Order: sequence, then structure tokens, then C-alpha cells
Amino acid sequence: MSDNVLVSGYAVTTTNNEPTEWTDIPARIDNYQIQGTNRKYYVWAKDSSGNIGKAEIEVYKVTRSQ
Repeated sequence: MSDNVLVSGYAVTTTNNEPTEWTDIPARIDNYQIQGTNRKYYVWAKDSSGNIGKAEIEVYKVTRSQ
């Protein structure tokens, strides 16, 4: 998204299908935590002009053995 319009919503999914439901974004987000299992997640963002962007992330839980 490079049209200089502020992001207005986000979604986190476990499939590559565009979300049908979005969470509105407040004026500021400090952080976001995903609590789940080892898998691929898709983080989606959209702006008020309807442009949509996404990123894939792999989440792995690393356990340290004694």
C-alpha cells in the first residue's frame, strides 16, 4: 500500500484467502501478539481506499531443554 492513505483495518488468518471480517485500527497500536501453535499466519492490512496488503509469517515455539 503506497498511496499515502492511513491503514484502517487488519486481520490475522491461517489461510491465504482474503478475510471477510476486519478489525478496525485505533489511532495507535503499540504491539500485537499471536498466541497459537507452530504454523504459518497471514497478517492483512487495508486502507480506507480499499487497498489490501499482506505478509506471511511462520511462528515457531522454541523450548529450551535443561
